[in-house]
Amino acid sequence: HRPLMLLLTNPNNPTGTCYSRQELETALTWAREKRMFVISDEIYANSCHTFSSKKHEPFFTSMFDIALSISENNTVGEDVFILYGFSKDFCLSGLRTGILYAENQEFLKAQDNLSYFGSISSDTQSILNGLISDPQWVSDFLSENNKRLSQSCTLLMSLLDSLNIPYLRPTSAMFLVIDLRKFLTGTTWEDEKILFEKLCNECRIVLTPGRDCHFRKPGYFRCCYAYCKPQALRIAFERFEKVFIQKVKY
Repeated sequence: HRPLMLLLTNPNNPTGTCYSRQELETALTWAREKRMFVISDEIYANSCHTFSSKKHEPFFTSMFDIALSISENNTVGEDVFILYGFSKDFCLSGLRTGILYAENQEFLKAQDNLSYFGSISSDTQSILNGLISDPQWVSDFLSENNKRLSQSCTLLMSLLDSLNIPYLRPTSAMFLVIDLRKFLTGTTWEDEKILFEKLCNECRIVLTPGRDCHFRKPGYFRCCYAYCKPQALRIAFERFEKVFIQKVKY
């Protein structure tokens, strides 16, 4: 069967990186040539804590802006769907509230009926409406959130550098990918599982295995640095050093 849609996560999970404007435009153009829908999941859009050199311009660009910039009639088109939610940027995962932007009227008509079975309570809607109705509070909260994410990310990268552990430098979201291939006992996915269990049982560290992230090769892990306090990150990699590096030295 012919694929019907292209799904993008931007900023990306698990890498914590963003697609460039050129990459997004190429993806949209390619999908349209193939008559495919484009779904852009942008749930980490406001968690951009690393900036480019152009006067603090964030790396993140929405597919909304890309589609609008190449449109001839000032619309994003009926083939573009943009997802967002309050779970990540606003730390409100318990409210289970998402947002969908679409201009496809046929789809919206169908969604209007389906949403009846998954509607959001009036209380929740009232709370969130009050939250986003205060632009200054939103700006201050996101600024502080990104500040703390940047601090935790910088700390984690310094810990990894001190242990000579390679990683993919993130620009957004709350995780990065670390390369632990040199600690594998072999080259298979089973060897990655053994390493994962050793991290859990001996270091008390929980990382997401690369296989669960659909990586092509074993040995890469996703590390989330927003879930715990900075001191917990230090303790975690002190344990890692004792188990994996000091034992190797001695």
